[in-house]
Amino acid sequence: GADFIAIHINGEDFLKVQLKSRAWIDRKYCNKDIYISFPSHGQWHLYPHDEVMYRIISEGLSVGLKSCYENGAYSWPNLNNPVLRDILAEYQI
Repeated sequence: GADFIAIHINGEDFLKVQLKSRAWIDRKYCNKDIYISFPSHGQWHLYPHDEVMYRIISEGLSVGLKSCYENGAYSWPNLNNPVLRDILAEYQI
């Protein structure tokens, strides 16, 4: 589920948003058209979960993340990883 629905001013377009305290990927959000929003260093990010998850996987950032496979989720406490920071830079709002 989503924490909130963001509705465009046109009244027709909307986003299902899950609010988090950090960057996050989770199997339970796959194929549900969910966006993730979180703050980092005074900036907010809003990204499409599946698109960013696949980019993270393709960049090799998920290699060795046992918790992602065992628990179905993984998060990063900060954006110190330059690859993750670059992926999420375009989703700053």
